[in-house]
Amino acid sequence: MSNLTLAWNNRTDGGTLSGGSWQASLPLANLQNRQVQKVARSTNAAVASTQFLMNLGQPRNIGVVALVVHNISASGKVRVTASDSASAWTNLLTAGSDFSNASWTKTTTTVTVNATTAPDGTTTADRLEATSANSGVNQSVTIGALAPYNGEVWLRADTPVSLSLVTIQVPSSTVTEVACNVTTAWQKFKITGTTVAGTTSIQFYIGGNNSFSTGEQVYAWDAEVLSGSGIIYDSGWVDCWPSGMIPLSLLEWDDDNYWLGTLSQSARAGYQAPFIHLLSSAQTLQHWRVEVGDTSNPDAFVQIGRLFMASTWAPSVNYAYGAGLGFEDPTLIDTSLSGAEYFDVRSRFRVFDFELQFVTASEAYNNVLDLQRLSGVSGEVLVVPDSDDGATQPARAFVGRLRQMGPIRQPQPTAFSVAFQAKELI
Repeated sequence: MSNLTLAWNNRTDGGTLSGGSWQASLPLANLQNRQVQKVARSTNAAVASTQFLMNLGQPRNIGVVALVVHNISASGKVRVTASDSASAWTNLLTAGSDFSNASWTKTTTTVTVNATTAPDGTTTADRLEATSANSGVNQSVTIGALAPYNGEVWLRADTPVSLSLVTIQVPSSTVTEVACNVTTAWQKFKITGTTVAGTTSIQFYIGGNNSFSTGEQVYAWDAEVLSGSGIIYDSGWVDCWPSGMIPLSLLEWDDDNYWLGTLSQSARAGYQAPFIHLLSSAQTLQHWRVEVGDTSNPDAFVQIGRLFMASTWAPSVNYAYGAGLGFEDPTLIDTSLSGAEYFDVRSRFRVFDFELQFVTASEAYNNVLDLQRLSGVSGEVLVVPDSDDGATQPARAFVGRLRQMGPIRQPQPTAFSVAFQAKELI
């Protein structure tokens, strides 16, 4: 069991949202509204539509990105990336996931489109098969002189293959190369560099250099050439609903999720849990992108009630035994003279009571006092009781507010304590 993680001072409302395709009546701006039932809804379920950019206005220390009250399906995935440049996601390549497109020059290479499942769960990865040595595909992009660039592509193979990523700079013909040992698991391969004086464009090449031999094949997806420093942080595609969250003993043999222990699609509708991505290392960056890979969503769209982005704090000593987590039901009950009961059903919400009994002086007068000062009993607070346990996170973690916050006490000369009660926002 890992320590509790808390986050507050949501940076979302001070930023600017853009990108994707969102319904005019339920726009992307709704992610900056604390009324989580007022959602942003995409026009369709295509990944190009269900993504968005967040410009925080200035570099901010971010340790968590959360999507609150969403309809992402049981098989949906999410990817979080960040950069110091707004142009980091402007792909200079044309048709970066369609290698059959005429923009790609094929050198003795056969392309089979949509041959297998891509990292985002869609069947959009192409197969590249060499018909002789020195095979490959390449595309030329205009980038300018003395400019940094980042080329990247996802690759996988049925049988391990060795090939190269190559950039050939024009007109100098300076060649930069990165060796790629492609395994049976999806990996992102990158090549970085800076163009030379007099350069007007580069060629981004997958294969070649006597490394892609006759009959060898790889699956390729999402090739990009980005100008500037490119993407600095990349979570990769993360399952929205983790495997193992439903014990095997509670599943029926014929359930479609029996072997994975994931939520069934019918059970998914009963969860209001947010998608929470805790960064392994906080990033102080201004520009962020969130992509949702959920093209088979039965609603044919993705909707999200709130975006939460903030720095995080995990106390050095975890909360004390005796903490309590449960649902409260505010349903009103009336009883008639005959004893019959009538119910005005209200939405249930989670409540978490916990006490930190061994807080250091630095934590008490920096983290705890800062939490109380900035959040009070009305500000948003993300509560993750066990940040390493992804299987139980959907049931235990939530974005709420501090319904009760006790004073910082000093029961020992070098230790401080404080008690909280957090209520889920619905």
